[in-house]
Amino acid sequence: MSVLRPYRLERELDSAFYHWLAWLPQWQPDSLRPRQSTCARCPRYVDALGLDELPHAPLHGLFGAVELLVAQQFDREVDAQFPGLRAGGDWTVGVHHGVVHVANRDGESLDIVLERQERSVALDVPTWVSADEAADARVTLVRSYWSLFEAAVARLGLQRSLILRAVDAHVEPKVRRLADELIAEVCGAA
Repeated sequence: MSVLRPYRLERELDSAFYHWLAWLPQWQPDSLRPRQSTCARCPRYVDALGLDELPHAPLHGLFGAVELLVAQQFDREVDAQFPGLRAGGDWTVGVHHGVVHVANRDGESLDIVLERQERSVALDVPTWVSADEAADARVTLVRSYWSLFEAAVARLGLQRSLILRAVDAHVEPKVRRLADELIAEVCGAA
């Protein structure tokens, strides 16, 4: 459950959506650039919003901005819910492609620290927050992140029909034109 004002994230999501909507008419298909590796960010949003029939490239900008806003809100919540977790630089907390990561100051994941702690009786270095406390915090933070993700999807879901209409109006004609040009080039038609 979000502990901070939910309307801040809603306002930021709305702003990102309308910026994307204003940018969309400028989007151009890039037929010459080689395909990049599979995007790890967008599929979660595409699936949750039922937009799997739409081209990825024009949606990537929207979902990239949304994911950044969710991550920023998540960081604010980490600090609000667990102010001691990052104190003294003992633990780092972040989200990467929807996975909450907690690591010690040496970059070791919390799971590795807990494993080492299980094998030995004590931690090597005293910390503000123990590994067990960080593990408890991680459970809460995973719930918090997914609550934020679901809130973002719900907010975008309110604009789903507008997303569909905008892509149909501004993206589909460009994709069709590119396909027609490719067919004409391959088939030799004028």
